[in-house]
Amino acid sequence: MRELLFRGKSQDGWHYFGLWGTPNLPVIIPETIGQFTGLLDKKGIRIYEGDIVREELIPPRMNNIYEIKFNGGSFHLSNPSDKYVPLFAYDAEIISYLEVIGNIYESKHLLDNIDTKVFKN
Repeated sequence: MRELLFRGKSQDGWHYFGLWGTPNLPVIIPETIGQFTGLLDKKGIRIYEGDIVREELIPPRMNNIYEIKFNGGSFHLSNPSDKYVPLFAYDAEIISYLEVIGNIYESKHLLDNIDTKVFKN
């Protein structure tokens, strides 16, 4: 059984904790809490709900920056028009091309000016 891990931001930075919390955990801003997807990006960084990832396929696609969202019981890649592609639909090779480049709390601007017309479900 995989461990349920979360992260959330307090006034003094990011904190990582399990389902039952962590002793001496500061007050976390509720809207910043995101669950670990169970996946690592191409650099071995954990991918959390709320992360912004870039998909670096060759050849590159026009719309290759996504937000990680939890919807309908699973994690999804989402573009700004709220079109979803479930992460479980991707095989391990394609997931190995994902790179965490920010999150929606500190770098939402990374999702600006994305051509949503090229995103396909």
